[in-house]
Amino acid sequence: MPKVADFMTKEVITVTPDTPLRKLAEILSTHNINGVPVVDEQGAVLGVVCESDLVNQNKPLHIPTVFFILDSVIPVGNPWRLHKDFQRISATTVADIYSRPAVCVTPQTDCPTRRGSWRTRSFTPCRWWSKAV
Repeated sequence: MPKVADFMTKEVITVTPDTPLRKLAEILSTHNINGVPVVDEQGAVLGVVCESDLVNQNKPLHIPTVFFILDSVIPVGNPWRLHKDFQRISATTVADIYSRPAVCVTPQTDCPTRRGSWRTRSFTPCRWWSKAV
């Protein structure tokens, strides 16, 4: 069975949590990649940020449905959703949108032979490798 080492990228492009989102978009576009690891000052992997995180950040704000009874305004749904949506659209750095923790494997890990094997673990593999793993 093939190993991760047979396919992994050895020269990894990374970002830090304080990288501006505009710079992240430029990096992804310039290098034609869909995601990068987010690392701290020592190079340890903190998480991962992908194109989908940028797309989600630009989704329109959902205004909650409310109804009025006498002088009361009652929101329908979870009031924390609006709070999370405000955080999402006001994001300015990678720290605001990246997924954590990163799911990491070693170079000796067997690669799945079927595409569906990754999907059963609820994540999509990115094409990069970190020395911190």
